[in-house]
Amino acid sequence: MRVRQLMLFVIAGCMPLLAAAWSSPGKPGAPVTLDAPVVRAPVGETVNFSMELIATSVVDSMSVELLPSPGLGRVLIGATTASEIAGGAATLPISLRGLADGQHYLNLLVTTERSGLRSMRSFAVPILVGNGQWLNQSKAIPSDDGQAVLSLPAKESIR
Repeated sequence: MRVRQLMLFVIAGCMPLLAAAWSSPGKPGAPVTLDAPVVRAPVGETVNFSMELIATSVVDSMSVELLPSPGLGRVLIGATTASEIAGGAATLPISLRGLADGQHYLNLLVTTERSGLRSMRSFAVPILVGNGQWLNQSKAIPSDDGQAVLSLPAKESIR
């Protein structure tokens, strides 16, 4: 009999939690946003542009590493491939060379540190090289009742 009473108590205690609105806190990650332009690069030519990294909360330090996909040549931030960024925002002057037609990605790995704790976040910036076409991020998928459902890319949230 005591077990039944205990079960009723636990269920009754959980009811307010089920009724309350719940939302995901998002993934843990570096508190950083990226503002990057749409970039088109001719094959074999160097293109220069700027991106802005903005810390959305206070950080002691922030560093960025650039990792180009195989269709992109050497990528530079100013004169190096990795840069320590002071403060909460930085404009990154980028220089890159497209090697092959198509849509390629410039991947950024951003690391922030605050009070000895490190957080990381990655970004993928699409770069269209030569005569390549932008890849469509969405596609129509037929549902069970025959209607077309549009599948869109996910949007992540960082806590």
